[in-house]
Amino acid sequence: MECRILGPLECLDCGVALPVGAPRHQKVLARLVIGAGRVVPLWSLVAAVWDRDPPASSARLIRNAVSDLRVAWMAMATVDPSRVIVTEGDGYLLRLGPGSLDAQRFDRGLAGAATAYGQGDLPAAARLLRSALALWRGSAFAGLAGPVFAAAAARWEERRLLAWQRLVAAELALGGHHELLGELTALAAEHPYHEAFAGQLMVALYRCGRQADALSVYARLRRCLVEDLAIEPGEELARLHLAILRREATATGWDGNGMAQGSARSALGPRATTALAVQKGGST
Repeated sequence: MECRILGPLECLDCGVALPVGAPRHQKVLARLVIGAGRVVPLWSLVAAVWDRDPPASSARLIRNAVSDLRVAWMAMATVDPSRVIVTEGDGYLLRLGPGSLDAQRFDRGLAGAATAYGQGDLPAAARLLRSALALWRGSAFAGLAGPVFAAAAARWEERRLLAWQRLVAAELALGGHHELLGELTALAAEHPYHEAFAGQLMVALYRCGRQADALSVYARLRRCLVEDLAIEPGEELARLHLAILRREATATGWDGNGMAQGSARSALGPRATTALAVQKGGST
C-alpha cells in the first residue's frame, strides 16, 4: 500500500489507485496519513473534518467513513484493509510499510543529499534532490480545506523550498547557471519576497554575462520589500548586489559549511537563507 500527499491525496495498491471517497473520507484518511504509524484519537479526526462546531453525530460519522474506506478497498486491495487502517481503542492507526509514503521518500532524499554533500559529492547531491523534488505533483494535500491540512501543507512547502535552494546551490557550484535560468526565474516570480531565490537568480544571470538583468532582479525584490513590507533586503543580498554592480562578484554554490548551515539558516526564514557564498575579488 502506498500513500501520496505531495499533491492531491492518493492511495495505491500495486500501482492501482484506490478510492479515497468524498471530502469527509479524504480528510479522515489524510489525518491518518499525517499521523501514520501512530494512533490518531477520534477527537483529532473530528477536529480535522470539522474545525469548528462538529455535529453531535461526528464520532459516528468518522467511524462510518473509516468503514466506508475499508469496504471500498476490500474489492481492489491485495491486503486486508482492516490491517492497514487499524482500530486502536478510541482511535485509528494507519499502518504503512517503509517507503510507502511519498513525503518520507522526499525526506530521505534530502538526508541523502546532505550526506553526499558532506562527502564532497555534489553531482550525487544534485541527483538526489532532483529525484526528491520529482515526487511533488502539486501543493501538499491539494484540495483539502481546513486549518489542520493548511498547517501540514505549509510545513511541507517549507521543506520543498529548502530542497530547491539546496539543489540550485549545488548545480550553481557545478557550473549549471545556464540550465538553471528558467527554473530560477519561475521560482523568483512565484516567491517575490524570497531573497535566496532572488540571490541565486542574480548569480546565474551574472555568470551568463547578464549584469544588467541581475541588477534588475535586485531592484524588483527591493521594490517589493519596501513597498509591501516596509523593509530593506538583508545584508547578504545587499553585498551580492554591490559586488555585481562593481563587477567584483565571484559566486560559489555553497559556503564552507554547505547544506548543514543552509538548513540552519532556513529555520530562520527566507531572509537568512541565501545559500550562496559571494566574495569580492578572487575565488575560493
